[in-house]
Amino acid sequence: MRQFMRENEELKKLIRRIWNPKWGTRDQRRYDPKQLAKGIAVEREHTNSGEMAAEIAMDHLDEFPDYYDWHELMEKMIHREISISEIRELLSELEHEQWITWSQSIAKTENLSPERVERWQRLWIPYDQLSESDKDHDRKWADRVMKIVGI
Repeated sequence: MRQFMRENEELKKLIRRIWNPKWGTRDQRRYDPKQLAKGIAVEREHTNSGEMAAEIAMDHLDEFPDYYDWHELMEKMIHREISISEIRELLSELEHEQWITWSQSIAKTENLSPERVERWQRLWIPYDQLSESDKDHDRKWADRVMKIVGI
């Protein structure tokens, strides 16, 4: 993507132009610039209009803020550029991030024992810093998702 951005001056100019909050009917600053750039590049496959590609990308990003990360993952899966074990690890990492969000919310709103909060706090770290044993808890949930979606 970076190489594409470096090589495609037209895309850079378009992103600079639409980043102006007076352009269009939406405030483009609310979108992740990387997601928007990926989206415009993807949607340019379907239209010659950079503005139309940007509008389509923003429509997708309104529904799912990380739409183009998922799009990229699906493309890799379709073209067999990513292995099943890599998918499993990505899903495990996502499960861990979801658990952190949930557990931090519960820790703030519920009357939990100090021991439980301390045990949870130890795990409020990025997935790649977990022990293999702790990663295995997240992998079990990833395996369930993979079974449901038929991977």
